[in-house]
Amino acid sequence: MIRSLAYLGLATPATEDWKTFGPEVLGLQLVEPGRDDAVRLKTEHVTAAEAWSHVAGVSVFNDLTARDWQRHSPQWTPGKNFPGTGAFGPALVTPDELPDFGTLTLTTRVNGQVRQHAALTDLVFDIPHLIAYISTFTPLTPGDILVTGTPGGVGQFMNPPAFLHPGDVVEIDMPGVGTLRNTVQAH
Repeated sequence: MIRSLAYLGLATPATEDWKTFGPEVLGLQLVEPGRDDAVRLKTEHVTAAEAWSHVAGVSVFNDLTARDWQRHSPQWTPGKNFPGTGAFGPALVTPDELPDFGTLTLTTRVNGQVRQHAALTDLVFDIPHLIAYISTFTPLTPGDILVTGTPGGVGQFMNPPAFLHPGDVVEIDMPGVGTLRNTVQAH
């Protein structure tokens, strides 16, 4: 387990509609199987059966999204790439250190209020399938981080919508990994 990967705060982009949180299920940091030296090779066309052998660790990723920028085009990239709007941590846990992956859950709280709670088995595509799929169209390099989607409960889609404000505390907890805690900071 590697600790101290999380940012202390999440910066808000200087846009009109930055306030929606979107905690992601998990981040996967990739390695080359069987290598413990500094040699790094690209991996392509990983099968689902061998996917976990390419995973160095599992963690939590908090994705703060500028929804106005996300709506600029059919691609969400502009709304998800402002500096300081993502946090990774609190630890990178090797797959063998985790309890049974099928029993893991993710809980997101904003100022102590539960906004999301889901089992990782609720992912539309499981982790091995995602790694296999992504590695068919882009090479994966040790150190790459893959981030999955978020469960239901994103603030923009709540009724009424619930947006983040400077000073809000977002916590994402995954048993076996820990709690990623970030305070929203004004830009």
